[in-house]
Amino acid sequence: INLLALVRGRGGLSESETRLRKAAFSSLGQAVSKGANILVTIISVPLIIGYLGSAYYGVAMAISGFANWFLFDTGIAEGVKVRLIETFAREDRRAAQTYVSTGFFVLLLLFAVIAAGFYASFPFIDWGAVFNVAAGQSHLHAAILLTVSMMLIMIPLKIVREIYTADQRGFVFFLWRTAATVLSLGVIWLVIKTDLGIPGVLAALLGPIVLVTFVSSLFLFIKDMPWLMPRISYISMTAWKNMWVASFGLFMFGIARMAING
Repeated sequence: INLLALVRGRGGLSESETRLRKAAFSSLGQAVSKGANILVTIISVPLIIGYLGSAYYGVAMAISGFANWFLFDTGIAEGVKVRLIETFAREDRRAAQTYVSTGFFVLLLLFAVIAAGFYASFPFIDWGAVFNVAAGQSHLHAAILLTVSMMLIMIPLKIVREIYTADQRGFVFFLWRTAATVLSLGVIWLVIKTDLGIPGVLAALLGPIVLVTFVSSLFLFIKDMPWLMPRISYISMTAWKNMWVASFGLFMFGIARMAING
């Protein structure tokens, strides 16, 4: 099989060749996305260090790492993907609608619970001591609130990637992610020019990803696959039980990986 021909889509393709073509596109899209991320990192890190200084760059990265904990893999989005692969294979749209809606609203509920806990406890935590920062408490608080808020928004949006992956069109997601990566470089330059400090730098690093992922979700549910638009009426306990079977194993694997990596 001519892989290049499959990528270009020339001639009639069998079902197996179509799957291979999608896989080729997804691999290419992932490679482009990773390449763009590496390039932007090489360019942006010296700019940010030159602007913030090494000490405050370390603080910014510590805040970013802390916020990443809020995206801990519960396995729910992965569970949706596993079930969608099955439903897409048998072309069962109603089952796919049920799994997407159930998974999305479970993730939305998880977002609400975590957000409520974080915002309620935020005023009572000595964030200066947590990040070992003595000065600039207002900027520190703004940076933490902004960064964690962006990560929380990503919890329900995680389902977008899994839908495209289940449909063997991961390349669409990676194209969106590449656009976000390139956009972030421009925003970093703007933040430095307008002197927005640590909150601005973190917004520049994460904001474009959140924005582009949100836009991609609108594109997915309004234009690309509108029949998958999450609806409360499609929530199903049976679907949740089926997803949990797949999600629980992935959740435990995530716990084990965190324990090993410390």
